[in-house]
Amino acid sequence: ATGQTLRIRAAVGYPADLAERLSVPLGTGITGWVAMNNQAVLLSDVRQDPRYVPGMNNMLSEAAVPLALGERVIGVLNVESRLPGAFNDSDVQLLSTLAGTLTAIISNNNLLDEITRERERLSVLYDMLQGLITRPDRRAIFDTALSMAPRLGAQHGYVLVLGERESEAVFLSTLPGLDQMDAREANAYALTIASQGLERWVLENERPAIVTDTRHDERWYT
Repeated sequence: ATGQTLRIRAAVGYPADLAERLSVPLGTGITGWVAMNNQAVLLSDVRQDPRYVPGMNNMLSEAAVPLALGERVIGVLNVESRLPGAFNDSDVQLLSTLAGTLTAIISNNNLLDEITRERERLSVLYDMLQGLITRPDRRAIFDTALSMAPRLGAQHGYVLVLGERESEAVFLSTLPGLDQMDAREANAYALTIASQGLERWVLENERPAIVTDTRHDERWYT
């Protein structure tokens, strides 16, 4: 489950492109209902249940159980058949057991990923501090910050610093085309994005900003 939408992460017996094109809003269809209510569903004939939304042709029976950590649902384990009455209570019990195992594995993997990311962040912070101890000048601070960007998963990075006077504004970047600007050009670019881009929003609100897709954020300046 991602936010309010279910997406297929693994499937057997379904078209290869189904995972890419199918998403189920929470509360919609059988799997959406299971995720929203944290309850299993057993249907001997899906045609008789108004909640059912066809995903595959000629499916007649279905069983679905939530992948849940207590009250928190992270997904749904779902099986379907072209035969009516293909599943029974024993099958639901088996699916529930499998769901518990899958949930534990997913949660442990997520925890491991979080620990790994946190360890890398601490390593980056340590290396930055070491670099600043070695070269405590202003340019070294900027260079060190930019050199750490790839380790945080970024392809490129830049530093924007404003001063008390407009002439003191500084812009340094690893972006191709912006990494070769002279001091005058960098100063002009710094003033431009500080006055109308996402940078302006951050400066005015004094808050960090995360943009998952710059194409859909009106604050983004290109």
